[in-house]
Amino acid sequence: MSGVRQDGLPMQREAVRSRTVKTSQFQIVLVRAACCLAAVVLPGARPVLAADVEGRVLRVGLFAGDHSLARTGCWSFVEVQLRNKKAAVVEGQLRIEQTDRDGDVATFVQEVALAPMSEWRTYQVYFIPYEIDRARETMVRLFDRDDKLVPFEDAAGKEQSHLTCPGFILMSGDHLLVVDLTGLAKLPHVGLLDMQKTSKRDYVNSVVVRKMSPSDLPGHPQGLEAVDVITWDNADPSRVSPQQIAALVEWVHRGGRLLVTAGSNWQALAGSPLAEWMPVLIKGVTRRDEVQEFEDLVRNDLYKLRLARHYLKNPVTRCQMTLLPEAMPVPSGGRGDFPIVYRRFVGRGWITLIGGSLQELLPVPSSVVSA
Repeated sequence: MSGVRQDGLPMQREAVRSRTVKTSQFQIVLVRAACCLAAVVLPGARPVLAADVEGRVLRVGLFAGDHSLARTGCWSFVEVQLRNKKAAVVEGQLRIEQTDRDGDVATFVQEVALAPMSEWRTYQVYFIPYEIDRARETMVRLFDRDDKLVPFEDAAGKEQSHLTCPGFILMSGDHLLVVDLTGLAKLPHVGLLDMQKTSKRDYVNSVVVRKMSPSDLPGHPQGLEAVDVITWDNADPSRVSPQQIAALVEWVHRGGRLLVTAGSNWQALAGSPLAEWMPVLIKGVTRRDEVQEFEDLVRNDLYKLRLARHYLKNPVTRCQMTLLPEAMPVPSGGRGDFPIVYRRFVGRGWITLIGGSLQELLPVPSSVVSA
């Protein structure tokens, strides 16, 4: 049998098979069309697209990188940068959720307004970390005015529901935090106080010393709440904004202790908003080969002799100062008509000014340090 009838028409069996094949092909086409339609219509099935807002975390607290540090129960902040790629304004809130001592979840917010097609803009979201919350990642989310979650585009161009903060050290409230603003390296005299140098890690009131650039000072006093003491040798506030200076002074008002020394950068200090809070007016500088008032602060007689010999060979740039009514000499019973160290109480804290750079007044060769 050829499978074809004598009149030329296909056999019935072949006709049924042909109709079945065509029906199956048609069903496959329908299924594919339905899948495409679902991908377009259903939100959960759409392909991942880049978000309109790019976001990245710059630092947690005062310090960046692997050395980020916060203090349990004290205000800290997450510094983030956002950029709007949308052709419309993006307004809303950045939010951080943290668990407090009672186990309640507290939400901390920062208002956000991003212009269309804007450049990167920096925000600091303030929050209070607690030891109870260390097991959780610290995350930052963005919500619009309708309280809807706004996704971020990360550095890889992928859409993310939140920004994850890098891990940070949560410092005990029993330690003292000293922040040195002097430069790229810690002021050696301050660094020697660090508990890792003194082998007093487990002691109450052990000192933790960290360095930081003055330009990284926060613009709100809450950002400095974790800090006990700030040292700034040969201070140059020219790169610090008035808002940062105001935050620094308010931190002193609330109990902070600020040590400032004036040397070759005296004009920048005298011309800054910080000058009105100093215990003296700085009129100029002079070079001296003896600084008896500073030597009197040294308790070790051998050290005092070495300093005197050092000054003869290396004169010190010393400030010429006019005392203000608020000025108190340090120590109060020191010799000389014009001590080199003065202090002024500001609110619950104080500002101490040394009229010369510590790097000149306290040289750091090994022979002197060992004394």
